[in-house]
Amino acid sequence: MMRVPRMPLVRWRLAQLACLALALSTLGCPAGALGEAVAPPPISANNALEETPIHCADIAGKVSPLIVDWPSKSRLDLELGMKDGLVIVSYTCKRFEVLHDCHATGRYAFAGVSRKEDVIQLTNQDEVRANLPFQAITVGAEMKRGSAIDLALIRVGRHTTTVTQLARSSLEGECSGATHFVRAAAVGAFAMRSGTLGKIGAAVEVFGAAVGSHSRAERQLTKNDGALSACRTSSALQKQPPDQCQAPLQLTLYPLSDHVIPAADNQQGNQEPAATNTHNSCPKGFVWAWDKCTRREQAKSISCRQDDVAGCSKHCAAGDADSCFNLGRLYQRGIIVNQDYARARKHFAAACKAGHALACKEAGASALQECIVKRKIAKAAANPTAPAPKSGNGSKPSTTPASSASGRPIPNCDAALKAKVVGAVKACDGGLAHACWWVATTPKLVALSGRDEIALHQRACDLGHGSACGFLGMRYVRGSGVKKDVARGIGILERSCDAGKALDCWWLAQVYEKGEATPRNPRARASALSRGCHGGYANACYEAGRLYDRGALGVPADTKAATDWWKLGCARPFDAAASCAALGVWYHAMTYKSPPDSQAHKRYTQLALAAFTRACSTGAKGCLDAVRLADKQIGMTLNRACDDGRTDACKQLAHHMLVTGCNAHDKRACRELAVRDRDAARKVHERICASWGYPPEQEACKQFVALGGKLPQRTTPK
Repeated sequence: MMRVPRMPLVRWRLAQLACLALALSTLGCPAGALGEAVAPPPISANNALEETPIHCADIAGKVSPLIVDWPSKSRLDLELGMKDGLVIVSYTCKRFEVLHDCHATGRYAFAGVSRKEDVIQLTNQDEVRANLPFQAITVGAEMKRGSAIDLALIRVGRHTTTVTQLARSSLEGECSGATHFVRAAAVGAFAMRSGTLGKIGAAVEVFGAAVGSHSRAERQLTKNDGALSACRTSSALQKQPPDQCQAPLQLTLYPLSDHVIPAADNQQGNQEPAATNTHNSCPKGFVWAWDKCTRREQAKSISCRQDDVAGCSKHCAAGDADSCFNLGRLYQRGIIVNQDYARARKHFAAACKAGHALACKEAGASALQECIVKRKIAKAAANPTAPAPKSGNGSKPSTTPASSASGRPIPNCDAALKAKVVGAVKACDGGLAHACWWVATTPKLVALSGRDEIALHQRACDLGHGSACGFLGMRYVRGSGVKKDVARGIGILERSCDAGKALDCWWLAQVYEKGEATPRNPRARASALSRGCHGGYANACYEAGRLYDRGALGVPADTKAATDWWKLGCARPFDAAASCAALGVWYHAMTYKSPPDSQAHKRYTQLALAAFTRACSTGAKGCLDAVRLADKQIGMTLNRACDDGRTDACKQLAHHMLVTGCNAHDKRACRELAVRDRDAARKVHERICASWGYPPEQEACKQFVALGGKLPQRTTPK
């Protein structure tokens, strides 16, 4: 390590003595000069950071960095940016920058959480560089003298978006270097001060020291934003953070992806942004311990590997919440160790007490699972001939009182169910969206919780649960169980649509089409349908195609765009019939614009047949059109035999399509089938009539009789 030159140190001593002498004279020193004089000479960045090198590796996955060392202006820019849409950042090991000119659709909502007060002590420069890279150079000299940095964090809530995956192709503006987007931002207050190594003060002490007067050296280490007193007035149910308790503390960043998996194939809209216990991606050689990155050899306890029973037991005993949670999971699931719900509940409870939200929910779940197992054992004792009970989740507990053969009562699990609900509510207050949603969706659980159903849905939505937003938005649009408020419902549905809930995007488009609360908005409808289609809902693709095919205010007619949407919809595995049929009609229309014997005419005919056949295979719509087109253009079918010119094969293909359409209750197909093949039509109607129990008034039964069928005689019960 480079040493500070000796001469500047001598000059510093002389300056100190000179100022002390002046302090005794009538001239005196300027206010604060004595404190300034005590400061050591400045140390260069190279000298200040010259310790064990920290390996720099870019972070491609999810990460949750502290931002309390950001300049005030940067944190203010972040707050403003979150009001205008999703915040896109460039995050590497050497750079962390908010890209103000890069934009993406999305919005954030605030939800309070149970207040959490933490004091973290950074004991050496390595820890400062790993946890507060922006502050590392500033505090370098102070850390050399054996001091520590005390950092108090008061978390009262977080701003969260429902967006869980974002494709680079959806970004707009200047996005060079973009790597992540902000999924959530924890807010509250923080204070930082110079502390004594090995002595960690309470949060009130750190905040008190941060607002006092200091010398220049101390001011370099002292920083704060927000007031502890204001934060202590917060509650988990608040709609907004208190004044003087809104400072961004920590971000949850999700990586940008090259493509987005449709929600129909990948259910990510309800993914948790990890309200607590989100690990930073520590540099190589560091581990996560006690809310900070530290060298492994310096950590008293660390978060254990999920399959390390001995390590989890050791670090749980030392107070690490994640280790207690992992140990509880091992016993709950019977992984590596024997399944033991009682032990699982004990470890989950310890993690819950330390602030692990999910552990609170799982502690209650383990209590219920334990009761179910005891109930099965008691029932088995009452009925020795019954199969032996299996451990595990089992069936839902019965609340009916019962006794075993020995006279002992079979356990009633109502109290255990109540414990699970209480644990879920505690997890919900701690910021776990899925826990709020789980309680809100079952009336019995809502009653046990003592909470309001709508409030639980709202909280789950505010915490980023896409399905909760969709459910709640439609309740407000319809006025179901709440006062009708279409404008509010639209805002909530937008958040669900942002989450990739394709069906909710489609519903949102229908609301925009009606224009009930606001004027009809074709552009907003087109945007909702676009997101719904890309999210995997084929009917949204069909509606988007129709919108562009006809055109509307702000949405110019565009035939190519329309067919592109129908192609997307026709390729979906479900509900593709409408898009395929629309595509087939368009291809068929193109055959009339081409010479009959041209290659273009043949190609469009083949494409039309393929689209109609696909429509017929996914639903009744399009079957009849496909049959008529096959008859008109014999030799141009998807069947190889028909392609070879076998007329009988073409007729069989047409017959099959009509039967399929009639079976799917397509009246046009049934009428056409009756004209072509009376016997086949009668058999189809007989099958449909039989499925209804042969009621004479049923339409299929009437058609069956009209085609020469005879209904079985119905016996009258005595």
